[in-house]
Amino acid sequence: MVICTVPMTALGGGRIALQAMAVSTGLPFTLVLLAACYVIIRG
Repeated sequence: MVICTVPMTALGGGRIALQAMAVSTGLPFTLVLLAACYVIIRG
């Protein structure tokens, strides 16, 4: 991940690129956690 991040920040717009990377990385984990919560509540 770090290797891909450095060129994006060097080209400008680094903050936007980092935010996009954080969202695209975190979204699948969010979906997994929501599914786990649903299963736990459903019993």
